[in-house]
Amino acid sequence: MGCATDWVGMSQSDVGNVARNLQDMSTFDTQVDHMLQGFVNFQFLGRLVNSTSGFVTNPAFQSSGKPLFRTALYYICLLLVVAATLPNWYVPRTVRRENQAVDSLRQYSTAMRSYMTTSKDKSYPPDLSALAASAEASQRVSSGILDSELICAHSSCIKNGYRFEYRPEFKEKRATSYTISARPLEFEETGKLSFLLNADGSIHQTREDRDALLTDGTR
Repeated sequence: MGCATDWVGMSQSDVGNVARNLQDMSTFDTQVDHMLQGFVNFQFLGRLVNSTSGFVTNPAFQSSGKPLFRTALYYICLLLVVAATLPNWYVPRTVRRENQAVDSLRQYSTAMRSYMTTSKDKSYPPDLSALAASAEASQRVSSGILDSELICAHSSCIKNGYRFEYRPEFKEKRATSYTISARPLEFEETGKLSFLLNADGSIHQTREDRDALLTDGTR
């Protein structure tokens, strides 16, 4: 006889959360939590199957007074599942930081668009600190949608092992376009990819130890 539990983290109920993760990789930790919960559920089920005070105390799980479960089979199945899924649990720190850098660039893109559409001359901010003057951007900071670390008074901001540098393009004293570069503080240590956000919202990337260029492939 076999018993099963819905594999939380890889079940139908997780489809919505996975879709959200694909849109915002900074939320991926919620999916990892679900997958770990799936293992916890499996462990509890296994103990109920294996314990002499578990399911076997119910006549429905007995035949001629003997348990229908095979303990060895449970442990074999557990080992197979762990071996198959364990490699997917670990996300390298550099990959996490790269994903966080991309998420930060997307936050920048949204904030820049908001600033431009609400400014009187339809221009982008002269520097990153000017984003705080935007009412909508300030609201995003207070709500946690836009990280306050991304709005600094310096020429570049640092977050999660990446340096973000804003380069506005001026025309008649108006910032009509911009790029924002994101480079790892220590190449291959804090990240192996460099990124470049363009005013149209596209993100370019390179695996070389240099600034990404508009001629590099998009993410």
